[in-house]
Amino acid sequence: MFQEDEARLLLRKLLRDRRGHNSANFGVCSNCLNARAAHSTFLPELCTELFRTPLHWTVRTGNLELVRAPLNSGADATIRHRVRAPVLGEPSSIVTFHYSPLNLAIAYHMHEIVGELLKRSHSTESSKRMEIGSSMLACTTTPFSRYLIHGSSYRIALQKTIEHLRKATCELSAPDYTGKTPILVALQNNAEERYIIKALLEATPGLPDMVLHDGDNFATFIVRCAETDHNATVWKLKKMTPFVKDINAVDNAGTMLCIIAL
Repeated sequence: MFQEDEARLLLRKLLRDRRGHNSANFGVCSNCLNARAAHSTFLPELCTELFRTPLHWTVRTGNLELVRAPLNSGADATIRHRVRAPVLGEPSSIVTFHYSPLNLAIAYHMHEIVGELLKRSHSTESSKRMEIGSSMLACTTTPFSRYLIHGSSYRIALQKTIEHLRKATCELSAPDYTGKTPILVALQNNAEERYIIKALLEATPGLPDMVLHDGDNFATFIVRCAETDHNATVWKLKKMTPFVKDINAVDNAGTMLCIIAL
């Protein structure tokens, strides 16, 4: 792999600054800044794979300076690309829609990159709830990836990512374009990382008044999503029961929690 300073130098030479009108400022790859790769490029000797746009690639490195390089050359911070098939290491099954470099940074709690992308796109569609995708905070990723990226600071990384989203006026209690809030995605995930649920409980306002689909409450939602890990289901129920107004309430189909559990 390149050393960091060598990588930045190479990017500058390839891209330069295309925001001006002087063609002398254009690098040989300047027209590819927002190009979407039709197929993934696998580089096993470098333990990586490249797909989507160059900005998506740099976000995957987790290196803030490398992310700034295409942005400084005029890359579109809001560009989105659809996942055609599950890709190892990327947000998994729930992410089958178009998503942006910002969504990717949120998913892996890369708080510095999240802050940079939000700052760069503060006057564009990216600052809106539909673009930010706060539910990515809790989506499923490759096992242990967040731990490998952040080491012992993985909890702090999540907290700082949440802080950036709050500063961008992203409501964690409001559903985004997935139709779910971050806490619902975390509860739905049966391979959940419990520290994420705990952090979202502290950060999400108005949990007792949150309206769920089809008349569900948090208890019925958890039981519907339960699979084989009963310990995880019990743990979630203990955490969320205080936010259920009526544990015996029925959903829109007239079904109670005890019936769903059976």
